[in-house]
Amino acid sequence: IVVLANQTRTGSIDVIIGSHNNLADAYYEGIGVKPSLGEAMQYYHKAELALYEQIENGDKYDLDKLDYVIARQQEIREKFSSKLPSFEY
Repeated sequence: IVVLANQTRTGSIDVIIGSHNNLADAYYEGIGVKPSLGEAMQYYHKAELALYEQIENGDKYDLDKLDYVIARQQEIREKFSSKLPSFEY
């Protein structure tokens, strides 16, 4: 999955966004790869930036995709936060 998604990253912006989302989902859920929240976050962020560009250029249909990648990033942030040590002062 990762190899295929990486091969399609040079296509149109829609293909690039889809590839970033697919890679992010693969790393987040461990589909065909070892799960990695850090890798997932990087690809969701790349998708988010590309989606802002698309929406800025008038593609209102990408709003749902933007909501999805932002929600996934928030889930990852919460998982990262839950693993942090508790410091008391």
